[in-house]
Amino acid sequence: MVEIGYDYVIEGKKADDTAYTLYGYHEEFSLTQKDDYAEKPYLPDNATTDSFTLKLNTKKGEEISLTTKCMPVDLTPLKTFYLESSTSDTKYSIGIINKKTSKYTHTDEAIIKSISLSIPENDVCELSFDFSCESMTFNQTTDYADGTTITHASLPTSEPLSTIDVSNVIWGTIPLNVSKFDVKIDYNVVNKWDMQSQKMRYYVTDRKITVDSLEFAETNDDFVNAVTSKAEY
Repeated sequence: MVEIGYDYVIEGKKADDTAYTLYGYHEEFSLTQKDDYAEKPYLPDNATTDSFTLKLNTKKGEEISLTTKCMPVDLTPLKTFYLESSTSDTKYSIGIINKKTSKYTHTDEAIIKSISLSIPENDVCELSFDFSCESMTFNQTTDYADGTTITHASLPTSEPLSTIDVSNVIWGTIPLNVSKFDVKIDYNVVNKWDMQSQKMRYYVTDRKITVDSLEFAETNDDFVNAVTSKAEY
């Protein structure tokens, strides 16, 4: 499902933190639960007249994915979701509240798959998250935050970041006169079905950081020379 509007709250935190945060002004999110089935044909018995219809669809697992997009007020989310180790299995808690129905959806077992920061030209910055979830409880009547040991997030008090808030963009030691760019952190996540817990487990094995859509406000000869000469900074 993709949800946009005032009926929903979406908030997150590290699994061992006590307070949720919004990381910015959320614009939309998408939550998908998909069962994974294996189709297996099998041989008929003597009474079967149409053996081509003999197939089993057996559930072999499930996939729960969550994506969300917000306008960040600072770069704290990048620090929070940038795993210090490329093979970290740090888990995050995500809570979704339907304000109209007072139903709560929640997980303490979200694994970050990717995070993207877009700094556009003359516009508001956007931050996108992509999670895989090992488990999730859906549409519960009991609040996942009791207000004492675990507390809900509050709306930010600052305006979201925009192009004018970004400065001192450098390539190594070379200042860059850029008008827009994107940063994306992708984690290579492998999944394994855990027979003991009866759910899919996710493990981060590697990461890749990409800078894309880099557009210069003016030509930078030092940068061009550094790239063309393959100099390292």
